[in-house]
Amino acid sequence: MKNLFLILFVGVVQLGFGQKNILKYYELGTPPGTIKIDTNLFIDKTEITNFSYLEFMYWTKRVFGANSKKYVEILPDTLVWRNKTTEYEPFVENYLYSPWYRDYPVVGISQKQARLFNKWRSDRVYELLLVKYGVIEFKEEQDSNNYFTIENYLNGKYFNYTANKDYNIYPIYSLPNQEEWIVGKNYFSKNNKIKKCNKEYCSLHFNKGDTMEINYNFKESPNEKFEPTKSTRCIKNKDLGTHFYGNVSEWLKEENFIIGGNWKDTTKIHFNEPIENDIATEYIGFRSVCKWVEYKQ
Repeated sequence: MKNLFLILFVGVVQLGFGQKNILKYYELGTPPGTIKIDTNLFIDKTEITNFSYLEFMYWTKRVFGANSKKYVEILPDTLVWRNKTTEYEPFVENYLYSPWYRDYPVVGISQKQARLFNKWRSDRVYELLLVKYGVIEFKEEQDSNNYFTIENYLNGKYFNYTANKDYNIYPIYSLPNQEEWIVGKNYFSKNNKIKKCNKEYCSLHFNKGDTMEINYNFKESPNEKFEPTKSTRCIKNKDLGTHFYGNVSEWLKEENFIIGGNWKDTTKIHFNEPIENDIATEYIGFRSVCKWVEYKQ
């Protein structure tokens, strides 16, 4: 849990709010993990990683219990890696939990689970904003009967706190719709300069001189020895946009739709047009968009 709050707190501190009245912070601050692509529209720089999702799992398990419905329903399907050739059989046990893959995109996630993660993420970031400004104290003893959510706090149901009206703007993370995802892709495409990746860090498969309109990181033949997904950690600012064109496809807000290239896809059909899908797979992950929202009773 300490790792989670260190990561989120650093992001919150970097928002740089200088005034006491937090009503203005959406004009100044970029929500943790994101980059601004439009007026009050922010998008994750990379896909959500195994490490981030494991923090979600840890928090849920600690608050609700390992046998609770809330914990069981968010568990990724690690069996998506199991196939006829056993090529990726080690990933069944290792991909999600091994520290080696902590910065790789989480997969085996359903669209519903991605939405639950975004709700949890919104709650945690708003909670830490309030802690940062001394509006509330961080309560480590949260349990299934009393835990922080945006709604619980604003409705006076979190440790009897009365909501401070000066701090009633909060971040809402969600899956992007098709239009928002394309805005993000085009933003990165416009601002990126593709260059040869540093193979030492096992980045996406792309070369100097490549254009953005190709699919990165796909398996060219069944016999190719291939590490399917690539780490998000090695991606530099100028290379961020390539993940829209490869690595894993991503869930959209539209029901049962994905978009973006992936390591099993050798076509360009995912670049701008959603593809219908209703199950978790080893080639689908997700990223979030975020907007500042004002609470109104």
